[in-house]
Amino acid sequence: LVLDFGCGVGRILRHFPQPQEPIYGCDYNPHQIRWCTRYLPGNFYTNSPIGKLKYEDGYFDFIYAFSIFTHLSATLQSFWIFELLRIVKPGGYLLLTFHGDNYAQKLQGSALEKYKAGNAIIYDELMEGSNMCATFHPKEYIYTKFAADKMEVLTHIPGTTYNSPQDIYLFRKK
Repeated sequence: LVLDFGCGVGRILRHFPQPQEPIYGCDYNPHQIRWCTRYLPGNFYTNSPIGKLKYEDGYFDFIYAFSIFTHLSATLQSFWIFELLRIVKPGGYLLLTFHGDNYAQKLQGSALEKYKAGNAIIYDELMEGSNMCATFHPKEYIYTKFAADKMEVLTHIPGTTYNSPQDIYLFRKK
């Protein structure tokens, strides 16, 4: 089973062929979930911005979240990665995107120095969940601090202007 976490209006899942198993999508925006329910096949659910998802432990084989952790505070990032790890099966996969080195050119001064030292940088944390909040994750942070004891990085595709501008990581739950 597959979950599109932060599905919005299905910008990713609408391109999938009709699967054998239903695709699931959740988002905190009820307007976008209503649109998905009306126009796309699948099971859609409005979650709260913070709070346990309705899915059972180990329910999904694969979860993806595109441009979600790029707009969350450190507190929400921690909450949501552990919640996603709760609902993915042992040995299951998570595909997540992050603002990595391709976005580091937007950083300046001490923020750039901290980023280069392996620290995540968060701007406009009070606007988390919106595009106003921007979070930057260096590769070292993902490998050593981002739930590194709970999952392993299988693949890292650095963001470029030619493919995805965001870094793409494929993780497997330990």
